[in-house]
Amino acid sequence: MEVLIAILIIAVLIMLSAFFSGGELALMSLDLVSLEDRANSGDRIAQMQLTMRRRPQRTLGTILIGNNIVNIIAPTFATLTAQKHLAPLQGIGEHATLISTIAMIVLVTIFGELVPKTFAAVRGQRVAKLVTPPLYILDMLLLPANWLLEAVLSPLIRWLTGGRTNVEQRIGPGELRAVLTAAMAGGHVNKQDVAIAREAIQMSHRDLEDVMTPRVEIEALPVTATVGEAMHLMDSTGHSRIPLYEESVDNITGVLILKDLVHVSLRAAVGGLDPGDRWASEPAVTYRREVLHYPGTKGILETMSEMNRNRVHLVVVVDEHGGTDGIATLEDIIEELIGDIRDETDTEHHADIVRIGEGFMLITGRARIDSIDMLDGVDTTELDSNSVGGLMMEKLDRAVVAGDVLELPGLKLTALKVIGNTVKLIRVEEVGEEETESE
Repeated sequence: MEVLIAILIIAVLIMLSAFFSGGELALMSLDLVSLEDRANSGDRIAQMQLTMRRRPQRTLGTILIGNNIVNIIAPTFATLTAQKHLAPLQGIGEHATLISTIAMIVLVTIFGELVPKTFAAVRGQRVAKLVTPPLYILDMLLLPANWLLEAVLSPLIRWLTGGRTNVEQRIGPGELRAVLTAAMAGGHVNKQDVAIAREAIQMSHRDLEDVMTPRVEIEALPVTATVGEAMHLMDSTGHSRIPLYEESVDNITGVLILKDLVHVSLRAAVGGLDPGDRWASEPAVTYRREVLHYPGTKGILETMSEMNRNRVHLVVVVDEHGGTDGIATLEDIIEELIGDIRDETDTEHHADIVRIGEGFMLITGRARIDSIDMLDGVDTTELDSNSVGGLMMEKLDRAVVAGDVLELPGLKLTALKVIGNTVKLIRVEEVGEEETESE
């Protein structure tokens, strides 16, 4: 009977060793973002887990103290038991200590370390949920011991880590993309969400100059323009935002929003005024909204955050001399993330690039040069614009009109539709080198 009780005690001690070993791996592998979501929704277990994860040094100290106590008591008790009950046996008694030591090494390694840690690696959430309440209570009970342990170890840790005591977990864009792909393969997120997340990762490395409308494509009005002139330009170009400038486009001072002008027009009509007469002749600057000025190297995510905070609809991208390099709207930035947005002025929706046959394609003037395979050989280092419409304007060195042709090595670009100063639609055609030279 005494031997059975001793075996039972040893089994309990090994189970406690498994509890600490598996609990450590399960707790430390929990995802912090998921924990925060569950904790904020009122999950008490998740709240305890989040508290323990946010103080890893103290949590690991508690597990270390508990596990060491168990792993010291277990072999000691096993050795004393073996010496007591194996000593009378002929030929075995003198090796009782060695036998108990070998037996405990095997038992603790297999059942106290390998098995629980393997199970925790596969069923981490389940194990963490089971071990959290008792570990949380033990953490509170061992608080004085943890304070003492931290007081002794903190100076050593600071010296070894150069003053850093918090563990920083960093993940690069490549690893994050791999996680997204794995999540989609596992059915946890859909393809569209993954595509948006990948674009967001890419956006973190993109600047305003990547999304701006270049200077040569800007449709703007002087501050002396009337409301009627602004409405006419908005109607003819399809733009819902028109910049206002003083003296030249290098000094953009504000922006007109179609919605504002429509509201004022309606109020004028209700008030008995003739919108086509008195209201239309009002100075457009009366309804001017603020714009922000940023260099082209400013990140688009940071820009979007500041535009939202300041309730600004348009930013002016300035060059190193303070002149206007281009403009960007909040819509331009968001379209980089989720694709084209149709606003109240959009009557049709087209892809930027449409292949119409072998060696032929139709593209919008705003299409980026680097997004079109047929334009891979075009040298853009000397260009101010990154769009195909801007390319035509700069190469022709004048405003483009419908029917204009730009010849490049092996290519012919024809402007099919031009509104104001904006090239809307272009046909790109592959031609032989001899043909472009003869023409």
